[in-house]
Amino acid sequence: MSNEPGSPRKLYGDYGAEDWLRVLEIGAHEIPDVLILHGEWEPQPALDRWAARLDTCRGAAWNLLLGAHRGLRLGFAVAHGGPSTAVSVHPFAVMGVPVIIQTGYYGGLIEAVEYGEILVVDAAEAEDGVASGYVRDASTFAADPRLVDEAVAACVAHGRKARRGSVVTIANSMIETHDMVERWAARGHVGVEMEAATTFAIARSYGLSAVALLDLVDNLARGHGFYDNDAERDAVVGATLESIYELALELAHARGPR
Repeated sequence: MSNEPGSPRKLYGDYGAEDWLRVLEIGAHEIPDVLILHGEWEPQPALDRWAARLDTCRGAAWNLLLGAHRGLRLGFAVAHGGPSTAVSVHPFAVMGVPVIIQTGYYGGLIEAVEYGEILVVDAAEAEDGVASGYVRDASTFAADPRLVDEAVAACVAHGRKARRGSVVTIANSMIETHDMVERWAARGHVGVEMEAATTFAIARSYGLSAVALLDLVDNLARGHGFYDNDAERDAVVGATLESIYELALELAHARGPR
């Protein structure tokens, strides 16, 4: 390939593993066995929480940690929405990382969902505008069924209430209305969030395994919002997220190199 002025250059969709290693300044020995993607607006608190869990780690980008936990190589990235998810997950999919575990939050679409239970996402309908760039002939993307089963079993084994169900992935939570909530619930979705369909579409495109474990942050069907000042609810949400992180680590080790 020539990079002389006026000649064709390789574009991002054509980058191979060696290109992404160079761009991200990662050594081949640092390619994770498992990538954990966390959906959250503010990255630093999540990065700090994961840095405390890893035996060794280094910051490889503004939203990325690379490290190890009991011999397992892990990547931890923070994203918010479909475009950020794609930028975070795509390079590692190209590098051949076999497993992606997504953590984060969702809004409840049915009154039955409870704070403190963990949603194990088995499918995500894409209204994010990003997933279609990876798989054009589908609008709903499934998680790895084995990972879903393993995640539910891990929740039960640790005394955590788990719910298996689907979500709709949207591009912008600021435009949510009650009509939307009713429409999404009528389609059978348990929750709404902003990353899962993108994660699952990339996984499908590259033949990877993926699952999402999500924390109920606001039950929209009950009229709750994440701007409510509810200290009791916030404490439950925070404790549930800590449990999700521990479960993600357990799943990562179960799926890592043997």
